[in-house]
Amino acid sequence: MNRFGKTCTPWRPLAVLALVLPWLPGCLPAGLTRSARTLEPGEHEVGAALSWSRWQHGAVDWFDGTVVPGHRDASTFQIANPVPEASYRHGWREGLDTGVRIGFGSGFGELDVRWRAWRSAGLAVALNPAFGMVLIEAWKGSRLTLPVLVTWAPARAWAVTLALRGVRQTVEAAALDPFVKGAAQPAQRWSRGESGWSAGGGLGVEYRTDDWFVMPTVDVATGAGAIGALGRTSPYELLQVTATLSGGITFGKELARFRKAAEELERRQGQ
Repeated sequence: MNRFGKTCTPWRPLAVLALVLPWLPGCLPAGLTRSARTLEPGEHEVGAALSWSRWQHGAVDWFDGTVVPGHRDASTFQIANPVPEASYRHGWREGLDTGVRIGFGSGFGELDVRWRAWRSAGLAVALNPAFGMVLIEAWKGSRLTLPVLVTWAPARAWAVTLALRGVRQTVEAAALDPFVKGAAQPAQRWSRGESGWSAGGGLGVEYRTDDWFVMPTVDVATGAGAIGALGRTSPYELLQVTATLSGGITFGKELARFRKAAEELERRQGQ
């Protein structure tokens, strides 16, 4: 319930984000490393993040139907995103929360579920499956991410997280044209790769109080692309590195605790 006497629900921000997602331009960023420490039941988290990404692909020669093969040297493509991503999370029960994030500059939207599978003596392990997509033509596609998060908290406020993830990427953008010189094709398309499974990981350091948090992370993702003609394709390797600085505020857990205590008192009085 807010100060105007109206009940606040987690569905309203999710509905607004769902309406906004299809209209945002941009690219497909790396997976984001999150802490294995979940929100408390009834707790809300609103955050923002700034990121910088760098894609690198190896040199490749391919058959283009002529005597002289096509060629592209190893190169890099990078984006510093000055427009922050926005995120929202809600704690549903002990050890379980869900979240959504959108990139106003990158145009990427993602939904995720975080389930803490184990916790003991400052160490926690969580599963954090996520699904995201981009609709614009240059980066059109989707991604299913299946990470395992391991977080060690040496102190109440500080925590270090290691993430290992498998990624299933679906690329719907037009394939690279083998009959066009490599340098003449958009760098972002070379960096996009092709559909398939890949692996990645990340490392993050989090500082969290009862009211706010900040967490710098570095994420690495591998991938592969292919180009060729007449059924003769040549693969090339991809590597993506993303540095992210995220932070935000948390609220609502005190109210949730009060409601739970009031419900428990009411239940006992009714017995």
